[in-house]
Amino acid sequence: MAVTLTSSMHLVARADVLGSPVGDDATILLDPSAGRYYSVEGAGVAVWAGLAAPTTLSALCARVEAEYAVNHATCLRDVEAIVIELIECGLVHLVTSPDAG
Repeated sequence: MAVTLTSSMHLVARADVLGSPVGDDATILLDPSAGRYYSVEGAGVAVWAGLAAPTTLSALCARVEAEYAVNHATCLRDVEAIVIELIECGLVHLVTSPDAG
């Protein structure tokens, strides 16, 4: 499934997906409905944390830019790739409004 995101779309992690930090720079995710584990590292950890509540791609990028020395264009490209992968894995979904989660 091809996913196209805009900077204003609202995204949120599925509430039933569990995340547990591993060391300083990784998080293990458990999708209990599928019985699968995933891992995120580096900027992916900041992205995952930001997806706990409905947010936008722009807000996620601002969060990553605050933690890492990265220019905006690179950040946007990398954050979008992480979010698309999380959507394709079924861990994140689009919401119609920021209050819907």
